Amino acid sequence: MNIVNLYSLNIGEGAVDDINNKLLLKHCLSHQKTISDDETDTHSEDTIIPMTDEVKKIIQKVCDDLGYEVKLHSFWAHIHEPNQSTNLHNHATARDLINGPEISCVYYVSVPKGSGKLVFQYLENKYEEKRYYVNPQEGKYYIFPSTLDHFVTRNNSEENRVSISFNFRQ
Repeated sequence: MNIVNLYSLNIGEGAVDDINNKLLLKHCLSHQKTISDDETDTHSEDTIIPMTDEVKKIIQKVCDDLGYEVKLHSFWAHIHEPNQSTNLHNHATARDLINGPEISCVYYVSVPKGSGKLVFQYLENKYEEKRYYVNPQEGKYYIFPSTLDHFVTRNNSEENRVSISFNFRQ
């Protein structure tokens, strides 16, 4: 796993080699319409997917690479069609910081050319914001503190960009 330090923030990058992304892509797309129907839910763009052996492989690899025990808190897929993006957000649970996620991760199932970047935004000091840009790659995951703000730029390809997000607790 490669580590990038962003002003006392660490972002990890790792790969899952023994995974069938075609099967995982099919799994995510088959649940594309399974979204929250709660009008107060800000995660209405998230696709609820069931646990599979391929998803378990990602979780196991992330846990192995971290080198310490974490527990899965939640997971879901993102299916970004052409011209879609995700606004600035983080995965912290403001209403329950004690029991909410501490570590977040995004695994890229499908990354067509031109489908956008993952961008981490953080304060270098109280006056200056910085951004760190990642060119996502299929089969790789990016791990970061759940409190770290991030967004995904517009999908300028003609195909879907598909990822799976995970939240963990120590």
